[in-house]
Amino acid sequence: MTTLNLIRRAGAAEIEAIKALVREVVEETYGHLWEAPPYNLDQDDWPQALVAVVGTGLAGVVLTQDAFISDLWVRRPFRSKSVGAALLASAEAEIAARGHRHALLQVIETNRRAVAFYTRHGWHMTKCLPHETLAVNRLTMGKALASLN
Repeated sequence: MTTLNLIRRAGAAEIEAIKALVREVVEETYGHLWEAPPYNLDQDDWPQALVAVVGTGLAGVVLTQDAFISDLWVRRPFRSKSVGAALLASAEAEIAARGHRHALLQVIETNRRAVAFYTRHGWHMTKCLPHETLAVNRLTMGKALASLN
């Protein structure tokens, strides 16, 4: 059984490990969509990310910006073990603490596992648009957040 030790802010020394985690999960999930990865992991503000720690290793990461969840990635061995749910709840709380009453995220439509995960956690589709560079649709999903007052 997986025991989630904690969710905490990323440490400066963990940034390369976070990028490796994201690269691993993105390639596993979406690698079939491209010949060369169309992403630049140096563009994201990884020091602001929250990480899920299991044992002594990183199991997942979530990054929020304003009212958006811009990234949420969980390594395969830790899926369906509440790691993603804990990261999502932490991200929602972080967005609510900024004063936002509604949160948004985007996900590739063909990632049915992720779409089902977000739906189970109260998220709903608000838009479906073609991806700007890939031959797939990108869903925008939203969720009303509980007030922290």
